Amino acid sequence: MQELRSLALYHGYSSFQFGLFVNHTLIAEDQIEGTGTCANFLPKLEQLLTKTNTSLSNIAFCAAYTGPGSFTALRVTLAFANGFAFAQNIPLVGVSGFEALAKNLAQKSESKYLIQAFKAFGEEIYLQITDPQKVILLETCTPAKGAVELLKLITATSPCYFVGNGIPLLLEYIGSSYIRSHPKNVLDLTPAPNLHDVATCGLENYLQQTQEHQLVYNLQPTYLKNPPAHT
Repeated sequence: MQELRSLALYHGYSSFQFGLFVNHTLIAEDQIEGTGTCANFLPKLEQLLTKTNTSLSNIAFCAAYTGPGSFTALRVTLAFANGFAFAQNIPLVGVSGFEALAKNLAQKSESKYLIQAFKAFGEEIYLQITDPQKVILLETCTPAKGAVELLKLITATSPCYFVGNGIPLLLEYIGSSYIRSHPKNVLDLTPAPNLHDVATCGLENYLQQTQEHQLVYNLQPTYLKNPPAHT
């Protein structure tokens, strides 16, 4: 594979993370915590570029997390990504958290239903259910309690792989003993997708988009949740 440099952007639950990669290898990263993202991102990015002797013209693409997540986090991440692409004419690759973890866990979750759950604040979770043939059966934001009966129905007949930082909330309602009652079920408390997951999945998607001549220069968020009402 040719050497491809990329910029990856990920807004987690507590900080905005960004890093420079050469193919799958992270060469430098930084993060911004709290509310200073808008003011600090460009100066910190410039420091990262200088540190790694990277010019903007060397960056093949920018991989950005598109959700699910909080409205503010996704708006900030994609505002930077879309502005960056417009100013530098650099292609964008959107990466959803569900997609990133599914690809990362493809071998571990083989022949199982993949149940991904991320915290959506309060008692809600972002939930995706994929069958063993990798067909997405459900993708939504739902109260954790409301997903119990469906999950019990699936786990009663098929082995499942549970992953994500929303799983502990699900366990409060469904019970870990019930999930572990099927010997082939797996509980993986991986917190959430991370910067490396975004970059790795982004590279794979970029190569596919390049091959298909379908490069993208603007991204939209995946909310899965109605925006808060303005009064």
